[in-house]
Amino acid sequence: MENIKSKLKRLACEYIQKKGVNGFSFRDLANDCGIKSSSVHYHYRGKADIINDTLYDYMTNFFEQVDAISKDKQLKSQFQDLIKIYENVLLADNNCLCGILAAEKDLLDKSTQIRLSNFYEKLKIWFFNRIESKRGEALSGFEDTKSLSDFIVSSLSGGLLIDRLQGRGKNSIESIKNVLNVIF
Repeated sequence: MENIKSKLKRLACEYIQKKGVNGFSFRDLANDCGIKSSSVHYHYRGKADIINDTLYDYMTNFFEQVDAISKDKQLKSQFQDLIKIYENVLLADNNCLCGILAAEKDLLDKSTQIRLSNFYEKLKIWFFNRIESKRGEALSGFEDTKSLSDFIVSSLSGGLLIDRLQGRGKNSIESIKNVLNVIF
């Protein structure tokens, strides 16, 4: 059974993915959990604390999925499986938690901003390491692996936001997948 603190983090994540940082209050969380607002404050001093804790859990889960797809697969399959994580977020009609938090950076405390930046750096490094491992056999005219890694991560984050906004399925995400298939 899910404990109260885990449920609060899950609900905070859902609210942020749908409505952003200002899209919920402790009262909303309390009502959804069937507890008093003061009980939410027992677990978290303020919104910044629950957002940071929620981001930590989201990152941990995300990179556990990434680690699982990184084992014993071809590069193209690894990239397709990672893109599937983004597609699943889109199919649930959610935003990537990290994408929303990045868009609302000025509403976050410094520790959450640092943690969020670390998420993107770790993802860029994941792409960088895979691309570098195939240098010479897979790249079509790309010499700057860091720029390519940055481009892929930026495209995935932005593509998810655009596809959700336009509500036309996963056009941007599909385009990214197609480009990666050509390159690799």
